Amino acid sequence: MKTLTVDRAVSAERALNTAIVNADITRGFEEYLALADQYYAGDVEVSTDTSPEPMAGKDRLKSILLRFLVPFHMMAEVGGCGCRSTKPPDQAIPLTSSIRSGPSN
Repeated sequence: MKTLTVDRAVSAERALNTAIVNADITRGFEEYLALADQYYAGDVEVSTDTSPEPMAGKDRLKSILLRFLVPFHMMAEVGGCGCRSTKPPDQAIPLTSSIRSGPSN
């Protein structure tokens, strides 16, 4: 049974990585926020380099993402920034997050 749970977590992580790679910041940052809604539980815990204490909740995660994504979108919109992943999604570097099962808000 544990293997099935691990397999699901690995599959979800790969799907998330693929979706991130396929999202296009030039179209807007909303795609990334939708991914947070789709793949993370409502009680997700996140931390940043500037805030070592974990912050709980999907709204906090989306707030952190916005602070990161909005400047990239603005640069991409005016043609001053391009980002491309050089690794195929199945070889993506693992994220330092853990996938937790639970109700998604």
